[in-house]
Amino acid sequence: MPETLRVGIIGTGRAGWQHAAAFSRLPKVHVTGLWNRTRSRADELAATLKNKFDVRVYDHWRDLVENAEIDIISIATHPSLREEPF
Repeated sequence: MPETLRVGIIGTGRAGWQHAAAFSRLPKVHVTGLWNRTRSRADELAATLKNKFDVRVYDHWRDLVENAEIDIISIATHPSLREEPF
């Protein structure tokens, strides 16, 4: 297991912000990737995390999921979008 776990969050609405806040409080856990259907919402959350983590905003959720440098995927999309959050 890596020394630091890297988290990607899919969905940056209210639940995504809550997931990011919870992960931010854990030692050796870093939020490193975000995706949202509306890019500006992901950019907004990334801006709040930039002082603590090096966060990348992805243009497509599959790119985030397929990134070998992300250890954990947190799905925070609306339930109706959880099969495929396109």
